[in-house]
Amino acid sequence: MRRQRRLKRDRRVPFHNNPDHFASRRRLVRHAPVCECASSARKQSPSRWAGGVSSLLVARSCDQFDGGLTRRNTAWRILTRSNSPPALSMPINLFKRFAGISFTAASLLTVGCVQPQPVPLPPLPALPQTCTFTSTPDVAVPASQGVRISVGRRATEPSLVSIATRVDDQLRQDGSMYVPGPDASFHPYHVNNPRYFARSKDSTETRHFTASMLWNPTGMYYDRPPGFSVLCLSINGAMIAFYTARTPEPNTIVKFDFYPPLSSPGKRSTPAVEPAVEQPAS
Repeated sequence: MRRQRRLKRDRRVPFHNNPDHFASRRRLVRHAPVCECASSARKQSPSRWAGGVSSLLVARSCDQFDGGLTRRNTAWRILTRSNSPPALSMPINLFKRFAGISFTAASLLTVGCVQPQPVPLPPLPALPQTCTFTSTPDVAVPASQGVRISVGRRATEPSLVSIATRVDDQLRQDGSMYVPGPDASFHPYHVNNPRYFARSKDSTETRHFTASMLWNPTGMYYDRPPGFSVLCLSINGAMIAFYTARTPEPNTIVKFDFYPPLSSPGKRSTPAVEPAVEQPAS
């Protein structure tokens, strides 16, 4: 019996030609947690596992990867987990990144280019035929007449009015005035150079006057010009209205009164007749 067992033992196939030996080695490698890369390589290239040398390579690779998350193990896992081949994975990733960046840039450009439509402004106030919209109001005064100026403020925003006259084809400022208000009355403007505003007996040249206005909601710094201005002319005077917004009522009104008033050529002045006093009957 012992001799037969010895013969059977000698008749065993060497380990490098024994398929059971490699099957057991494969099961050990497959279940070993440190040889995941080796099992992956075995699945991809089974021809390298045909000889006995492959077992040594597996052992060496397992020893090298026994350190855990090494660079080689991490790179191999990334390559084995990707669905596409390594040669195509980089162009695909670049294309995805480029597509994402292009979509984001297009979205930002679309949002930046589409601007909200401005709110339409209310219409300008209706004007009579003697009034016009102008940014450079000019009041012409005959030499035979003088001019008095008064200013009124109708809105709540404080305003500063400046009066100027044209001398040698240049506008020269006479002074400024902080307009009281708001109220419905006109406040007189104090003239600093009366000879330019009084009647001229030696000259027949027409004189030109203008007014400008600055305003501010707080009244601390007058730095805002009016939205628009309106000039209205009459026979014995003129009026400049300054608007801060498109509202029916102006913010500030500057009134020019000419004196003495001009009379019609065909009209004669008649003396006033005093009423008769009735005497009591005796």
